[in-house]
Amino acid sequence: MAKKEASSQFICLANFINELDASKKQLALLFKKGPKTTSKEVASRNLWPYFHQLMEKWEIFIKDLLKESVEIVFNELLASSTSKQTNKLTPHLQEVVAHSLLHHSSKDDKKAAFEMSSYLLPDPDLWRDSFDSYKRYLLAKCDEIVPVFDGANGIDETFKEIFESTGTAFSLSSSMIPIKASYLYSKDQHPKGTDLTLSSVEGLSTILHLYYGIHCVVTKKSSDYFSKIDCNLFQNPQKCYFQELFGENPGDFLEYFYRCVVNHPDDPYLYMKQCESLKHFLWTLTHSLCDAVSSFMMNHFYIT
Repeated sequence: MAKKEASSQFICLANFINELDASKKQLALLFKKGPKTTSKEVASRNLWPYFHQLMEKWEIFIKDLLKESVEIVFNELLASSTSKQTNKLTPHLQEVVAHSLLHHSSKDDKKAAFEMSSYLLPDPDLWRDSFDSYKRYLLAKCDEIVPVFDGANGIDETFKEIFESTGTAFSLSSSMIPIKASYLYSKDQHPKGTDLTLSSVEGLSTILHLYYGIHCVVTKKSSDYFSKIDCNLFQNPQKCYFQELFGENPGDFLEYFYRCVVNHPDDPYLYMKQCESLKHFLWTLTHSLCDAVSSFMMNHFYIT
């Protein structure tokens, strides 16, 4: 199965695309009369709900993607336990069983848990309950995620924690670089665009912090958001920093967007092209993430 075909099988991706189409139609109805009949200030206020919807859909998507990944991998591992033939997943299954025993033990003795798992592995009835309970624990961890890549509860660390029991330290963000999305940077009526190329994990993490951080600031979603995440983004970055990471035009307009929110957090200005650029970015990001997870499953678990 090709990588694109594999990624298209994720239910969460299909749901995200459908939600994106629905929100786009709602936005079109909102501005059906045309921009000339609406002042820039009113248009900006009308656009913010759309911006927040995009970020909320992204947050739901990343939680669903991790949960779906857990379900796929654990179901495959469980199926391998009944195989009469030598199975490539057996070492991974033993790792997970050992971690599930350790998770339910009061002692932090990894060696003892691994030795015990080797005795229990031939009889699934002896470890199935702890296996299922451990899976439920990991699914619950997915709901605690902050949908940015870095930080203790970020995407990378959560993904590593979920699958560390299978003997991997895979980094999702590193595997996705480079990423290229469309970016519209003109504020006038005639759209101008360029490629937004993210060639480093720092650039990818920063732009996601920017968008999700702005969402949190404007909605006042979480006053302690930046205390939970090791983020320097909202500590007076210079325009050259944005230009270096995102290119001259995207960098200038992302920095402008950032200043609007920092200087006027209760009523920041937002224009259509920033929303369109966010939509293009999330579209590209979700597909790239699904491709990365598909490759991980194929290369690490031989799951197609």
